[in-house]
Amino acid sequence: MESYKVLKKQIFNSGDFEIQPIRFQDRFQIKRWRNAQIFHLRQKHPLSDKDQERYFKEVVNQLYDQDRPSQLLFSCFVKNELIGYGGLVHINWEDRNAEISFIMDPRLESSHFINYWVAMLKCLEELAFVSLNFNKIYTYAYDLRPKLYEALKISKYTNEAILKEHVYINGVPKSVLIHSKLNNKKVLRKANRGDWELTYKWAKDPNIRKYSFNQSQIDLENHLSWFYSKLSNENSKYYILCLGGSEVGSIRFDIIGNEAIVSYLIDTKYTRKRLGTDIILLGIKRLLLEVGSVDTIVASVMPANVSSIRIFEKLGFKKEKLKQAFKFTKLVNEDFTI
Repeated sequence: MESYKVLKKQIFNSGDFEIQPIRFQDRFQIKRWRNAQIFHLRQKHPLSDKDQERYFKEVVNQLYDQDRPSQLLFSCFVKNELIGYGGLVHINWEDRNAEISFIMDPRLESSHFINYWVAMLKCLEELAFVSLNFNKIYTYAYDLRPKLYEALKISKYTNEAILKEHVYINGVPKSVLIHSKLNNKKVLRKANRGDWELTYKWAKDPNIRKYSFNQSQIDLENHLSWFYSKLSNENSKYYILCLGGSEVGSIRFDIIGNEAIVSYLIDTKYTRKRLGTDIILLGIKRLLLEVGSVDTIVASVMPANVSSIRIFEKLGFKKEKLKQAFKFTKLVNEDFTI
């Protein structure tokens, strides 16, 4: 099986529906399907065997090893039988969006069109939103197939735009409909060495810094030393929260014995999205999966940080007034709601 360098996970599925990196052996079957459905594709002329052979050798074969391929194409199967192909095309890596493409064996459309489209969308959403952390995926479709809009509605895509009489199909003007879906998934990933600039920006932000116990100015050299030491310390677990393709905050656990001391922040652009509770719960869940010895979570919060105080109170942490801070503790047990 071929594999895409840019992907850690290569196969995606929804029930019996499965996609895997497009296979060279499927090229002529795909050609036949495309030629049979040329009326709704942005394809001017029927493809020949020579055209398809050249396309796979000169274009598709190059995609597997590229860091930022322009498209990610997949062969589609139901119970191991090839039924179609598609993927993400016109990928914009800078803006983290891509267009959805999918065609199936036309003989299956009368009985399986909606079900297979819904299954394909689920696979591509996992690919785009979880594996690639994209912000948006969308369809660009000629107004020719009403069943497609039903599948998109079931999958909760938004009808974003209608381009009135935008194209001519067989001499007749037709509109183009654009449906889209945004990534609202909250994903916690491990911090890596490439996050030094992002974390330095947060560390310097005065609206974040004012709630830190260390009020000293931080220069880049000291930040890099501190940041890399945390990443290399096996007793420090450092994560970045991503929302809709954007990094929105960080959470760190410093483990001392059976205790994990938690520290978190939310980017000031996202402070009104109530992400504090989410990052703490996701962080603790991830921590417990990776470190089995922790039985207590501890946090220290400045009195002025009212929002964090409320979050820990809401999560059932025991609150203790210290000289210059509030200390919050909670045992990790079966009563801890995550």
